[in-house]
Amino acid sequence: MKSILGELPITEKQAKKLEIKSRTQMSPMLEKNCLLLSGDESYEKSAQKIKSLTGIAVSHSTQQRLVHRYAFEELPSNPEVEVEEMSLDGGKVRLMGLRRFRSAKKAQTITGQRVNLDL
Repeated sequence: MKSILGELPITEKQAKKLEIKSRTQMSPMLEKNCLLLSGDESYEKSAQKIKSLTGIAVSHSTQQRLVHRYAFEELPSNPEVEVEEMSLDGGKVRLMGLRRFRSAKKAQTITGQRVNLDL
């Protein structure tokens, strides 16, 4: 099994005691570190960082498989909180609502649609 300490031989008895599923090749801590780094950066960059931090090579495709296999909990939505920006694939995108535009003409120029600002 690959762990943050290196390759570890695990017996069936040890795996049962540690509650490690059969055919698991990575330790839970290494998986957690991969998920944490993949959340902040691209899969390729997180693979490079895991290699430099632990000395264990985990490919970018394995990083992607881990993320897609993991069941993340959904956060409850709060309609009272206005979202101003969000992160998409490592980059920031500013979200601009129509309330920020001072004139309907400017909003129409930017969005390409007719805008009624009588809210």
